Amino acid sequence: MSHYNQLTAIERGRIESFIQLGLSFHEIATRLNRSVSTISREIHRCTKEYKALAAQKDYLKRRKACRRPRIFENAELRRAVINAIQDDHWSPEQIVGNYQRANGSSPFSFITIYREIHRNNLGMPKSHGARGIARKLRHRGKTRH
Repeated sequence: MSHYNQLTAIERGRIESFIQLGLSFHEIATRLNRSVSTISREIHRCTKEYKALAAQKDYLKRRKACRRPRIFENAELRRAVINAIQDDHWSPEQIVGNYQRANGSSPFSFITIYREIHRNNLGMPKSHGARGIARKLRHRGKTRH
């Protein structure tokens, strides 16, 4: 089991200030209670001059890029599913079946559609007090057990 922790934004800010004071990698690592190699890699990862804000933004960008994207982050696919539910009054099972018939296979299952509806309403805004797009389904958005 790894005991490694990512550098925080505060630690990156402290690294930047320690560099401006002219401290060595070893002194910075000692003050932050981190490995010298961690500090060295963090500083060398940045081009030219180390800036904590830029380093934090780069870290967040790399962190987001390393995960598998959700299937319904594809706006065109999400819009097609929403239209099928709202306009055609299809169930998620029918949507997947129709997609498979048209394309040979489906990159998602009907369970994925239900999960996405209950997770964040397929990205659609909910009106006040309503259950959103779940009301357009055949079961009219009855609660899950």
